[in-house]
Amino acid sequence: MTHDLAAMRSLIEAERARFAVPGTAVAVVVDGHVVLCEGFGVRDTDSGDAMTADTHFPIASDSKAFTAALLCVLADQGEVDLDAPVRATIPWFEMHDPHATALVSPRDLLSHRTGLPRHDFVWYGETDLTLEDVARSLRHLQPNRQPRQSWQYSNLCFNTAGYLTEQLTGQSWPDAMTERLLAPLGMSSTVFDAHDPSIKAIAQPYKTVGEGVERQVLPERSKVGPAGGIVSTCEDMARWLQARLGGAPEVLSEAALKDLHTPAMLGGSAGVEFPERQSMGYALGTQVESYRGSRVVFHGGNLVGYSSNVCVVPDAGIGIVILTNLHGTFLRDALPLMLIDQLLGLEPVGWGERYHALMTAGLQGRAEALAHHDARATGRAPSRPLADFAGTYEHPAYGTFTISTEGEELSADFHGLGALVELRHRDYDAWDLFLVEFDQSLPVVFTQGNEGQIVSVRVTFEALVAPIEFLRTTPDADPELVKAMLGTYTMGPLTLVIRQRGDVLIAQLPGSSRLTLKPAGDGRFTSPEMPTLTVEPALEAGVVTAIMIDPLGLFLRA
Repeated sequence: MTHDLAAMRSLIEAERARFAVPGTAVAVVVDGHVVLCEGFGVRDTDSGDAMTADTHFPIASDSKAFTAALLCVLADQGEVDLDAPVRATIPWFEMHDPHATALVSPRDLLSHRTGLPRHDFVWYGETDLTLEDVARSLRHLQPNRQPRQSWQYSNLCFNTAGYLTEQLTGQSWPDAMTERLLAPLGMSSTVFDAHDPSIKAIAQPYKTVGEGVERQVLPERSKVGPAGGIVSTCEDMARWLQARLGGAPEVLSEAALKDLHTPAMLGGSAGVEFPERQSMGYALGTQVESYRGSRVVFHGGNLVGYSSNVCVVPDAGIGIVILTNLHGTFLRDALPLMLIDQLLGLEPVGWGERYHALMTAGLQGRAEALAHHDARATGRAPSRPLADFAGTYEHPAYGTFTISTEGEELSADFHGLGALVELRHRDYDAWDLFLVEFDQSLPVVFTQGNEGQIVSVRVTFEALVAPIEFLRTTPDADPELVKAMLGTYTMGPLTLVIRQRGDVLIAQLPGSSRLTLKPAGDGRFTSPEMPTLTVEPALEAGVVTAIMIDPLGLFLRA
């Protein structure tokens, strides 16, 4: 196999210019040897500092193969069975579907076949989620498929796999990753935080805006790193390529590499739009496809400001890493294929032209769809004053969604995103939640209860299931009112008893089991066991003289 370095460099620079990427770092491994490991362009458009092989990049979802590899290492050591239920290690593990709870294994988590769609907004933004929080959130998230029925990408499941690793090793995921995988491979520059003090130079993040690029905010340390939190360099990633091609059998065994490179589930997001690329499925943290007669194993990474691709051709001994500091660029898709063609001596395919056209059409299409969506908004007035919509709404997995008024408009606070989310009124009690980073609008609809009050807000955070419903929270009941309510009340021969057990207020209704009472605002109460019931005390001079039970009637203090 021949490798013409001058031709490689010329190709990389030409394609970087075509896709208008500020900078890229590229590593190429052939037959175990690093034949190219260099930076091209700039890491910082303001300073003009050059991209180099030791410039750091967040590699985003290319972290997934590392998470999978670490569990493969633990499986080699007999510490976990990848096909045993997750509950064998985490007894409290639970998914929304009891069948999935009993069945889902580490291999299912690592191959996106649990039946759970992305639900990415559970973790998106500035949250305090831990890996354990993510694992516990799965029980509250609606699936749309049965386990092992179809492939559906899930960052949450990879983060759950990271928590599983913590339970197996007794170490934090970064510590276990460093000690058991990165250090043995000599990846001493790889860290888990773009602000790590050991970093000498980091590629600044950019996003295409109009005809130029605009700097994005350097991401904070990922609290959910197993799905996308690794920060590395081209030099370190070249060592990862060597290991993936069998160069470190004492760390990544033949069995581990087989798991990383052999499909475990049909499907995936391989380039099926082109006949030369035929998907073979998804392995553990990697895509597998047939490309012009060769098996290619790869995975891409996208983070606001960055795009990457790690690609190996196991049977040809080829490995390629592409790291860029531009969000969503298709350079990371085109360039590996062009380098493979060059290394294998294949007739060139115009991948640069093809992927640039695909990227351009996609960006134009999204802009047109967003404009069409905005144009369809009627803007008819809401059903009530804006202040009536303001409040705090909660979901057990997605967290808190807060609505407030700002002048003549509503604003939303979700996961500390601040100005990165905007509420834009659409029609009646419907708004759009506009995501600034992604130029995307999500429907937001307020819903009312039996008496016409706003009780929840539904947000289409996950397109493959019903809208996510956040329930409106109410202030805790006044302790003095609760104390005054305790006692016995009658309505003719019927008796109502209100008592307190710990912090729980309980009503014993005639002919009914005991009902838990929860504050519903405005001094009223309702019950989770009987949501249509309303309990309203009549308070006079600090004494509750009667309680109205709707729909039963008025009970007077005995």
